[in-house]
Parts: sequence; C-alpha cells; structure tokens
Amino acid sequence: MARVTVEDCMARLGNQFELVAVASKQARQLARGANATLDWEDDKPTVMALREIAAGHVDASVLEQADLPPVIPSSDTPPQPPGPTPEELEADELATGKSPEEIESELADKSVQRADSDSEAGVSDKGSGQPES
Repeated sequence: MARVTVEDCMARLGNQFELVAVASKQARQLARGANATLDWEDDKPTVMALREIAAGHVDASVLEQADLPPVIPSSDTPPQPPGPTPEELEADELATGKSPEEIESELADKSVQRADSDSEAGVSDKGSGQPES
C-alpha cells in the first residue's frame, strides 16, 4: 500500500485549510456509508479520503454536498445490564435460605441505606470532595 503524503494532496487543492476541510468532509461521508472511488485496501475512512484526494477523485466540490445522516446502530431495545443468572439466584437461595426476591429486596434496602448515610455524612456525588454546606 502506497503512503499518501500532504504534498500529494496539496497538488490537488489550494491550501492546507481546504485540504483539512475536504478530507474531513469526505472521511465523514465515507464513514456514514458513501461509496469510495478507490479500493479500500483495509484503510480507515480518513486515509481513504486522503487517497481519493491525491488521486484526483475528490475535490472542494464535496463541501457543497449534503451530509449523509449519521449511522445509528439498529436495536429494538436498549441493552440491559446483566443481572444474576437463575443459577446464581438458586445458589444464593441455597446458601442463605432466602428466596431470590428476598435477596434482591435486601440489596435494594442496603443501597437506600447507604445513600441515606452518605447524605447524613455530607458526602456529595458532585466530586468536589468537600462536605455540602
């Protein structure tokens, strides 16, 4: 794979500012699904954009084109944090003699108690390290 140099790209565009603007716009378009005019050769969108500029396939006219919409991963439901597996709940029940519901209730109670004690001690989640006034 041949390296792309700034000099190769500058031969096609007027100045470095224009090079940065054109390369960033084209790289965003490629990352959002635009068709490349060259073979990808395992390149990232930024390198591909610079290669296209150096080859004369992309010029300042790309700045006038409408942006493609961002790529959003498709998912019907948001990912849920992993919870205890049924086997873990059963093992807890055998070890403690309590049902999974009782264990979860106790954990929730401990969480509330800790939040209350943090408030009473003047601990803030604001990250200042100073007690609240």
